[in-house]
Amino acid sequence: MLKNTAGFVLMLISFGNICSQGLDIKEQNPAFWLYTESELCSKYIFRGIVLEDDYVFQPAVYAGYDGFEKAGTISTGVWFNFTMPQKRSLFNEESGEYEFFRKPFTYNETDIYLMHELTYKKLTVKNTFAVYLFTSETGYPNTTEYIVNLSYPAGPLSLQNEFACDISAYPGAFVFTHGVGWEGQVTPALSFSTAVNLVWAGKRYNGVNAGEETTAINSLGFDASVTYSHNAGFYSRLRYQYNIIPDSRLRQTYGYDTWFISLLGGFAF
Repeated sequence: MLKNTAGFVLMLISFGNICSQGLDIKEQNPAFWLYTESELCSKYIFRGIVLEDDYVFQPAVYAGYDGFEKAGTISTGVWFNFTMPQKRSLFNEESGEYEFFRKPFTYNETDIYLMHELTYKKLTVKNTFAVYLFTSETGYPNTTEYIVNLSYPAGPLSLQNEFACDISAYPGAFVFTHGVGWEGQVTPALSFSTAVNLVWAGKRYNGVNAGEETTAINSLGFDASVTYSHNAGFYSRLRYQYNIIPDSRLRQTYGYDTWFISLLGGFAF
């Protein structure tokens, strides 16, 4: 696994260096923007819940137009999830020995986003339609969520609130995320950000995603990241997230806590 991880890290760095040498972002129309990211994570955790307890690779590309002035910004994006190769062992009851096999590199999810963002005075409102497409092996049906994000600066902090509701496969399944974040510059190229998030959901959402039909506080999480901005639009980010599962019923499935660490490489055109 270490060899695979190192290989993808080198791939991200090489990709960024090639792009940074070949493009001049000053020649681009500032009203249109485009960026791509690739993230290698130790686990796939979504809103505090572990969806895959394996290393995953998550590339994405986003594009938008912000030339509407007061009408805001419209953008779209596509995001993918791949499970990294893993060595596994299964106990053979007949032979009484463990048998080793290799889990291959597999694709299992595509998310498509259509977003509109508008800032009024200091309040930023972002509306999103998110389409989640899964392979049959995951066991999840394809579905769509409507998501609204509200963010407001409070001195050096940023207050974040998100409401997401399923409008397709499980209509009415909702989840709230409340957060407080902070970001600061260490150097002109190096920044540090941190956030504390509280996630709670209705019983239908938890019944589908967590296996427990109960309204509960799903997680209380801490997120920290360090971002380094390279020349000509390339950037890299090291991120760590830790979540406490306060509900005793959800702990039976996920344990006391969940966490992951990731490395991301991105390029803004």
